[in-house]
Amino acid sequence: MEYGLVLGGGGTMGSYEIGVWKALKELGINITAVSGTSIGAINGAIIAQNNLEWAIDFWTNLKTEDVFSIDKESLEKYNSEWVKLDFRTLLSTFRTLLSDGGLDISPLKENMNKYISEDKIRKSPIKLGLVTISLTDLKPIELMIDQIPEGKLNDYLLASAALPTFKKHEIDGTVFLDGGFYDNLPVKLLTSCGYENLITVSLVGFNIKTKTKAKDLNIINIEPSNSLGGILDFTPNLMRSNIQLGYLDTLRKFGRLSGSYYYIDLEKEDTYYDKFAENLGNPLKSEVNKKLPLLLGIDSIESKFDLIPPILNLLNRTKYKNKSIPLSLLEITANQLNIERLKVYKPSELIREILLAVNDLIQDNIQLIRSTDNIVNIFKPSKELPTIPLTNNIKFMSYYMYFISLQTSSVNLMTKLVSLFSPETVLSTITLLYLTDK
Repeated sequence: MEYGLVLGGGGTMGSYEIGVWKALKELGINITAVSGTSIGAINGAIIAQNNLEWAIDFWTNLKTEDVFSIDKESLEKYNSEWVKLDFRTLLSTFRTLLSDGGLDISPLKENMNKYISEDKIRKSPIKLGLVTISLTDLKPIELMIDQIPEGKLNDYLLASAALPTFKKHEIDGTVFLDGGFYDNLPVKLLTSCGYENLITVSLVGFNIKTKTKAKDLNIINIEPSNSLGGILDFTPNLMRSNIQLGYLDTLRKFGRLSGSYYYIDLEKEDTYYDKFAENLGNPLKSEVNKKLPLLLGIDSIESKFDLIPPILNLLNRTKYKNKSIPLSLLEITANQLNIERLKVYKPSELIREILLAVNDLIQDNIQLIRSTDNIVNIFKPSKELPTIPLTNNIKFMSYYMYFISLQTSSVNLMTKLVSLFSPETVLSTITLLYLTDK
């Protein structure tokens, strides 16, 4: 099946689109056309050239000075504002620069002339399209590669990305504006070429409406599952994370990976995970089993039929509603423990990371976790709480360890403690109890 790829605008958030492309290539998805707006148009040109390794290297090493010609003093003055997500902030922030004609993007032009080959793109089996706006004529312009005059491709790519904070961009006397102000996700451009199977990439936070109409179309929309930063945030680690996020989100969208928050590979048999899933709901072997009813607000637990319904009830109060119970429990617990998210895990690998994180937290923070003052503070009204030197994952471990240390006869104390638990804390506690049950 042939697909058209539609790339949205969003400045440096466009690094995410390179990760999407990496995953699509790995999945063997046949992309025969790409349309884009603003950075989406520039990424579309890169994709048409079909050099993924170069694209990843370019994006992960992209610096402010590769895009703007700006003195150090101005850069330091305005840099903190560039990570803001809205155009109003940008326009306000750059008022001084705009009075001088706007930001000079000569370095970006030089890099595009160096790395974007119009000849390769015109010969590419992946057809390129872009959207811009003619300010001179006050009308949108939607062009496929064969409609762009010879020798003018880079000019039109820059026209598609002509933010109002940049110096005026002209082609043969016509002034252009960023195409995102008309259509930030140019689906219509490809549907007008006969494409019905589309993969779209919407970049979060650009706050510009798109003209997408899904009627009679097969559209697979890929959206970031996490913030991508600002539209002019050139932080190298953020770029690398965005590329990885785009890659993993796409693999999960196409069913190669599972999970809601993490990225889980369920393709191979996993004995340790299967055992955890099978035992989940059975009475625990240890004394802690007597505490489970209080934890879940039920009278007793004799079998899975007693435990699974209250677990489902708790899951329905989280974002893991209608998901796999054992996998959701692992994801919630891993998130409580701040385990790294942007990598592929087998279920048993995620279990191992959970147990290692618990062990490390206990070893590194045993005095904080055992602190009588911290335990007393658990029962104080929030307005009376002092500043407690506990991160969220340490608080969780404090709750967990205090819960398992309480005597089963301390019903009132245990009930009061559990009343402070969020659904995620209860579910994570249950997960640890089953993972460590001997």
